[in-house]
Amino acid sequence: EWGRTGLPTDVPTSPRGFKAITSGSSFNVALRHDGTLALWGSWSLAGTNNAWASLRGVAAVAAGLDHIMALHRDGKV
Repeated sequence: EWGRTGLPTDVPTSPRGFKAITSGSSFNVALRHDGTLALWGSWSLAGTNNAWASLRGVAAVAAGLDHIMALHRDGKV
């Protein structure tokens, strides 16, 4: 199991399914080629994971110390 906070554990062992990977202080976010996100690790925002995991149509993603930003294909952040 990845992480310690109940974040999804279905992260592939190969990065081939990812378009981009970014990291915060103690978590990781990967953008899949289909525009969805995979999150894993230990972080204080774990309770908001469902909102991030349900996003569709993401074109780019960035993470900082304790935040995530996603750019949608239509240009909305």
